[in-house]
Amino acid sequence: MYTARIVRAISRLDVPTAADPIVQFKLAQLAGPVYSSGSTTYIPSASSAVLILSKSAEMASTIIDLSSQLGVMFAVLRAQPDGAALAAMTALRYAFSLVNSGPHVMSTHTWAATTENKTYIRMMGIYNSVCYPKHLQEIYTNNMGAYMSDTFKRLQDQLGNVNSLMFWELHRETFGWGISMRQIRDLFESALEELPKGFFMLRAIRTPLIVPVSMASLNMVEQSTSSFMESLVNIRNGYHEFANNLKTVKMLYELEELEPTISDGKHPYPENAQSLRSGIAVEFCDVSFKYPGKEAYAVRHISFRVEAGQLCVIVGTNGSGKSTLMKLLTRVYDVTEGKILIDGKDIKTLKLHDLHRAMSTLFQDYTHFQLSLRDNIAIGDPENTDDDERVREAARLSGVDSIVEKLPEAYETYLHRPVQDMFNNVPPGTKKLFGRETSIQGGIGSGKYDKTDTWLSGGQMQKLAVARTFMRSLPDDPRVGLLLFDEPSAHLDPRAEYDLFARLRTLRGEKTMFFSTHRFGNLTRHADQIIYMHDSAIVEIGTHEQLLKRGGQYAELWKLQAEAFL
Repeated sequence: MYTARIVRAISRLDVPTAADPIVQFKLAQLAGPVYSSGSTTYIPSASSAVLILSKSAEMASTIIDLSSQLGVMFAVLRAQPDGAALAAMTALRYAFSLVNSGPHVMSTHTWAATTENKTYIRMMGIYNSVCYPKHLQEIYTNNMGAYMSDTFKRLQDQLGNVNSLMFWELHRETFGWGISMRQIRDLFESALEELPKGFFMLRAIRTPLIVPVSMASLNMVEQSTSSFMESLVNIRNGYHEFANNLKTVKMLYELEELEPTISDGKHPYPENAQSLRSGIAVEFCDVSFKYPGKEAYAVRHISFRVEAGQLCVIVGTNGSGKSTLMKLLTRVYDVTEGKILIDGKDIKTLKLHDLHRAMSTLFQDYTHFQLSLRDNIAIGDPENTDDDERVREAARLSGVDSIVEKLPEAYETYLHRPVQDMFNNVPPGTKKLFGRETSIQGGIGSGKYDKTDTWLSGGQMQKLAVARTFMRSLPDDPRVGLLLFDEPSAHLDPRAEYDLFARLRTLRGEKTMFFSTHRFGNLTRHADQIIYMHDSAIVEIGTHEQLLKRGGQYAELWKLQAEAFL
C-alpha cells in the first residue's frame, strides 16, 4: 500500500507543481534514483509506515530496559575492583561498531542474474514511468495518472511477497557477503572483545589468589556492560531507521495533501457528448504568458478564433511560441493574462479530466515509457488499453507497425527494460548472457548491463509517439473533438511526412485539428486557417492563398522552402 500511495500521489501532480523546488526535493526523497536517472532496480519499502509504529514500540521498550540496565551496571561497578576499567574495555567493542560501518563489497564469485517475471518487470516499468519527471506532462494531459496508479496496485497485489530485494537475499544465501569492509571490521571487534579477558589474565598472574573473585567480577561486569551497550546500539540504529521512515511518510502525506497549481474547473464538458464529433471551437482572447520564474513573455497578446471542425496550422521559426500555445490549450500551464475559450466557455471553468479526455495531444517534447511497445501505444487511451485490435490499428496508421513486427519480440519488446540484468566477475570476452548481448567491455567487472534495450531511430521513435496519439484519434471515436499535433513530423523523412499528413486529413473527419510546424509542407494548402508566429507574437493569419497574395513573412519563408526542393 505504501509504494502504491507514492505512485498515486506523484501521478496526480501537474507540471507547475512538480517544478517547484520544494516539491522536487520531496519527489527525489520518495522516488529515489528513478527521479534523477529515470530507472531504478528497487522500489521503496512497502512497510515504512508500519515500521514507524513497530519501531516506536520497540524503542520505548528498549529505553525502559536501558534505564534499568544502567542502574544494575552502576551497582555492579561500585562493588567490583577495577570495575570501571573492565567496563570501559567491554564497551570499547560496541563503541567501535557504532562509528565504523564500512561499505559492502560484492563477492568474488562469478555470477549473473536476470528475471523473467513479466508482472514484476511491468510493475517496475509503471513505477519508473510515473516517478520520472520527464513523463509528467504526457501523464497529466492524457489522463494516464489514474490508470498507471491502479495498474501498479493491481500488479503489486498479483506479486504478493515477491519484491526487488529478494535478489540480494538469494545472493547472500548462495555466496555469502564475500569480502567486505564489514568482515575486516569484525576482525577488530573480535580482538576488542577479548581485551577484558587479557586484562583479567594479567591481573591473575600478578595476584593468583583473587582469581575466583576476579572471574566472577569479570562475568558480572561483562554481562551488565554488554547488555547496556547492546541496548544503546539498538537505540542508535533504531533511531536512524525510525527518523528516516518518519521523514519519508511525512513527505508522502504532504505530497498527498498538496493543492495543485492548476486548479480544477467545476463544470462538466461537454454538455452533449455527441457534439464532439463535429469538433470544438477554440478562441484565444488577448493571451500573454510567462513561464514560471521567467521575466520574458513566451507569447504576447495572442488573439484568434478557430471554429469547430476547422484545421488550423501554426507555423513559424523555432522558439516563436508555437508549442507554448499547445501547452496553454491543454492547461499544462494557465495563461498569465487574457483567457482561452472552449466552445465559448472559459477553459478554467471546465473539469480538467473532461477537458483532457476531449483532446488527443502529441507534444514536440514527447517521451516514451519504460513499458513494452504495445503498452507504449495502448496507454494513449487509458480506457481501452486491453483492445489489441485498436493498438494494432494505431500502429498501422502511424507507420510503426512494420518496424515493430520485425523485432524478435514484436509488440512485447521493451525500448528500455525497467529491470536490468546483473553480473559480477564475468570473464573478459563474454558477448552474451541469457541469450542477450552484453555491454561488458574489457576486464572483469561488476554491475548492470543494459543491452536488453532496443534502439530506434528518431523517426521511428516519433512514429511510435504518433501511434500513441492515434489511440484516441480514430475518426469514429466520439470522445475526442480536438486533435493537437506539435511538430509531429520533425524527425520524419519527406515521404513519411507526406504519408502522415495524408492520414491526419483522413483521420480528422469533422474534428478540430491544431498542427504546429516550422516546415511548410503539404498540410498548409488544406488549412482553414494558418497562424504565422514570430518573436512570441502572431504576425499573420489567413489561408495559404491569402497569405501568399499578401506577400508577407509567411510567403517569403514558403518560397524559400519551396525553392529548396526545386
